[in-house]
Amino acid sequence: MPRIISYTPSWLSRSSPGFELFNPSTSTLSSSYRSGQKQSQTQTQSGAAKTSGAEYTGPTRIIARRDTEIFVVVDNQIRWSDLCMLKDDWTEQRQQRTQGENGESKYSSEGTPDAGIENSTQQSYRILEAKFSEPIRQLSVSPSGDYLAIITSHTIYVGLLPNSSKLGQEDSRPIKLRKHQIGPTTHVLSHSPIASVLWHPCGAGGNCLLTITEDGVVRLWELHPEDRWSYDSSTLAIDLKKLALGVSEKEDFSPDKLNRNRSYSMDNIGMEVASACFGGTGSSEESPWGAMTLWIAMKEGDVYALCPLLPNKWQPASTTLPLLSAIAISKRCSMEEEPLSPEELQQCKDVYQWISELDDQEPRVLPATPHFAPSKEIYNRPLQPHIPKLQGPFRLLGEGDVDLEISDIHVIGAQIDNDELMYGEELDSDSGLGLEEDVGLSVSIVCILARAGRLYLYVDFTGVEGQWLPRREPNHISPPLDDPCLTPVEILDSLPSDSVSENEWPTFSTDPQSRYAIFVTHSQGVLFFSLEPWVRNLELELQNTANASTAFRINVLANGSGTLRERIIDFRQEQGGQASATTAAVCLQDSDLGYFLLTMLGGIPHAAELDKPNISSPNELEMTTTAILEQNVDILAHGPTRSPYVPPASLWARSMLPEFLDNSVQNRHKKALKEEIRLSSATLDLITQAHRVVSEETHTLSVAAADLFRRCERLQVELHEQIARVREVADRIDHVTGRESDARGDDNLRNQEAVERRIEDANARQEKLLTRFNEVKANFTRYRRTELSEKERAYISDVHAYESSIMEPEQDTSEKDDKHALELWQRLKQVCLKPPKTVGLANV
Repeated sequence: MPRIISYTPSWLSRSSPGFELFNPSTSTLSSSYRSGQKQSQTQTQSGAAKTSGAEYTGPTRIIARRDTEIFVVVDNQIRWSDLCMLKDDWTEQRQQRTQGENGESKYSSEGTPDAGIENSTQQSYRILEAKFSEPIRQLSVSPSGDYLAIITSHTIYVGLLPNSSKLGQEDSRPIKLRKHQIGPTTHVLSHSPIASVLWHPCGAGGNCLLTITEDGVVRLWELHPEDRWSYDSSTLAIDLKKLALGVSEKEDFSPDKLNRNRSYSMDNIGMEVASACFGGTGSSEESPWGAMTLWIAMKEGDVYALCPLLPNKWQPASTTLPLLSAIAISKRCSMEEEPLSPEELQQCKDVYQWISELDDQEPRVLPATPHFAPSKEIYNRPLQPHIPKLQGPFRLLGEGDVDLEISDIHVIGAQIDNDELMYGEELDSDSGLGLEEDVGLSVSIVCILARAGRLYLYVDFTGVEGQWLPRREPNHISPPLDDPCLTPVEILDSLPSDSVSENEWPTFSTDPQSRYAIFVTHSQGVLFFSLEPWVRNLELELQNTANASTAFRINVLANGSGTLRERIIDFRQEQGGQASATTAAVCLQDSDLGYFLLTMLGGIPHAAELDKPNISSPNELEMTTTAILEQNVDILAHGPTRSPYVPPASLWARSMLPEFLDNSVQNRHKKALKEEIRLSSATLDLITQAHRVVSEETHTLSVAAADLFRRCERLQVELHEQIARVREVADRIDHVTGRESDARGDDNLRNQEAVERRIEDANARQEKLLTRFNEVKANFTRYRRTELSEKERAYISDVHAYESSIMEPEQDTSEKDDKHALELWQRLKQVCLKPPKTVGLANV
């Protein structure tokens, strides 16, 4: 669990260069307002007005980053800046103010006071100049950092990003962004809206874009800077509604054309896409199928998987091909040894053929950029089998979640098995495979977020592998296979039920510190979730091969520590009862910025500087001393960190009355504004219209002033409470240490001596307990052996021999040779079978 060090820093607060990056300007607001009115009037006359004029309901990701560089959408224009540069500019600005207070020259070279500060504020960001017909909803930077995907509700653009050195020049002029529209004839207003836009983790050079529309059409775009055709035509297009009903790969799964009549079908119900993600990031520590698997979440609650989904040219990780070769060998052995059904046998043949074709290829090696990075190997996608099968729907939701509506999905890929990959060899850090000893869980975790703010955590124990459609339609009707299932682990609420708005759309954000930690952003704030407490215990249970007490261990795991959650940023006080669109948070890790979380609400940045969580394995026993315990205890108990007060925009925004008088008052009446007021209908109409503008502004000002007054009163009350607590603690300390007034006589000295003796006795007992604990731990480490000695083995064999001589074995010994001496248990059995007369004679 990360600890909050501080909230929005001073270099992102108002009157700083960083604040101007997110704050819309007054001139831009007025111009955009007028252009928006004209655009709405034009769209009302067209047939697309109903589609584009509707209120947007979907994810809002208008902050993207490239290392410490960020791209922000403000007033439907893209702004660029570097967070480190903003921090340095603020430091220089503070130094200039300090020099001015010390009596030094506070005039810049231009001869005006604080001109240097204003100049630095103007150069705090650069504008990437480009025109868009619709509001920008999402931004996404490619893994290579060369492209910027700009997504509206129906259209997609890709811009070629300049280098950081060019963007960081001391020039405040806008930079013209070279952009191309993706699918000018497919992603248009007359087609379905955009559901998700992803960069393929296995794309060659990191420049493969995947788009998914709400009607379930998946398209792959392999972009090339010099090929204009790569932006117009997709290399792969699949309609998921057709693929779900597909029987063989000979069918046509391409999406319908624009002019084709679309018939209604009951099979299309429940196939409206809400979000999608890949099952891995393409790293060498993940399962080879993870980065090839596309997970699709439908709005009605169904989850599907499409594997493998690869572009024509793709780049595997260092461990992908060795692991796929091991999978091919295992499939070959299973076909020869185990009896399989016809469907399972065909699936094993398809996997073996697909991987064999991949192994026979000679990769094309690309030079590394930069030069110290490893070279890239590019492979072609195998041709046969060709069409992947849509796996699902997965069984995951209970009976009480029928009306659930999904907003986002996030999948954490499974860890690879190092022992299986290395075939028993020791793991070498210089092997070039990029392996680590303790990466995480060996199964995938599926995180599903509902629009009501509820988080569902599932585990995929079976795993998703490549499956393809048959080459031809089968002659017989095979029994339907069981749908794959996901095992539920935990259900968490992040949003109160009474705070859910109609346009609520929570989103996920990844954590650079841990792959098993996520951030959830919604209208009430940003929350942190950590899966580390139960991930480690679950992996230990999966690696344990003992069958004894399995139910008990699973019960302990289920009742153990669950997912940790904490509210990092709170939006409940900033909104003032009005729900506004929130931007998905962005988290980054940098040596200068630290562990930094950033988001935006209403043109105001909100950030939090976090402390790196210290997660240690609970199974490791370490020698503990009193000095170590004293180091781990904080001398001062820090209270809860609170977010600073952010003044609303109504307190410092410019009044709209001058603009109203310039634009709404006719020229013949403007002269009357400077003269004495005369009673007339025109004057009354002008005062009425002006009153509407002024009344709205005064109302917002009164609400902001009332909120500030309540905060000041609460601050006074809390300050008095803290002073009372400090006074109480001081009195207790004086009473314990004997520093009270001398009027009490020798009682204070006796009390002080008694307290000191108790403290000394407690320290002595603590030292004894630590000594005993360390001795027991040392003995445990000394006597914990993996192999038995010769004396112990001989003693165990004697015990077994003695046991077999007096106890009846489980095997039948009636066929033994009669020449051998009878054992004790056999002799006792024969005596018990004698007639009673013989037993009586024996007693005599």
